[in-house]
Formats: sequence, C-alpha cells, structure tokens
Amino acid sequence: MKASRLSGIAIVSIADGTKEGTVRDVVLEPNRRRVVALTIRPTGGRNDKLVPVKEIHSAGRDAITIPNTDVLKEEHPVRGDGEVYLSELKGTKALADTGEVVGTISEVEIDPNSFAILGYELTTGVWSGLTGSRKRLPADERVHYGRDVLIVRESMPAAEVKESRAEARAKEKAHSRRH
Repeated sequence: MKASRLSGIAIVSIADGTKEGTVRDVVLEPNRRRVVALTIRPTGGRNDKLVPVKEIHSAGRDAITIPNTDVLKEEHPVRGDGEVYLSELKGTKALADTGEVVGTISEVEIDPNSFAILGYELTTGVWSGLTGSRKRLPADERVHYGRDVLIVRESMPAAEVKESRAEARAKEKAHSRRH
C-alpha cells in the first residue's frame, strides 16, 4: 500500500467508540525499513498527537483503530537519528553511490499489516510524471537514507521499472478486496 493513502484516515478508539482524529503524516525510519508512528490531527482542533505504530490495534481501509486514547502521545519533532516525515521524504533525490541521480522519491510502499517499508516509487523526470511510469526501488540493505538524499549502492541492481499507474491501482484494489 502507498503510505500516502494513510493521510486523512480516521483514528478510532475501540474502548470509547469515538473518532479521535485523522492521520496527518507518517513518521518513517527508512534505515530500519519501518513506519514508526502516525501523526494525528485530533477532532476538535487540539494540538496534534502521535500514535506509535506498536500501539495500533488494526489498520483497515476506512479507519485505523487504537485500543484507547491512552496510546495517543504528544507529538514530538522527528529526531535526527534517521526519522523523517513522509511529507518531507517525498521529493528527496535517490542517488547512486557513483554520483548519478536514480530518481526522486514520489511514494513509499508499506505493508499495511506490519508497517514495514517495502520500497520506494521514483519518478525520473517530467516524462515519467506525464506517462505514469515509475521506477521501483526495493527497500533493502543497499539503500541508506541520509539527511539530504537516499543513497543506493551501485553494487546492487538499479531501480526496476514499475508497472503503470493503472496496473498498480488494479493490483491494489484486488488486494483490498481480499483483505
């Protein structure tokens, strides 16, 4: 699933049966290949909150459920030790260790059950944006996130061409129907 699909999804407390807010952003730890937390825009306009992924009961298509409101934390700024907001990661260059730009991060693919980062969708210029073709860069030990760029060790295969947007949407819909 695309991580940006989480944005705007309702956060619901199972204990209270109340909508506590909606997802505003996703906190990622690319070097550990995982989602760490979700930032929440609370219902009623209070200060943003944070829900650690380990506290999420379930992530469905229409809502993310939490056991109760005790799991909501005060939002903390992203630490400098490898955490980054999805909104900031998108647009980051992916650079081969040879100095060649592989592409620009347009999306992060995650597993909706484990919240593991599976890969990155890259655009390679205006043409790929117009045609809908993207490159897919698997999230593995070859990829390292720094403060300014995503480094891809050249000893590993270059990003593979990803299927068209239409093919990706069809696969995502089929997956959603099964779950």
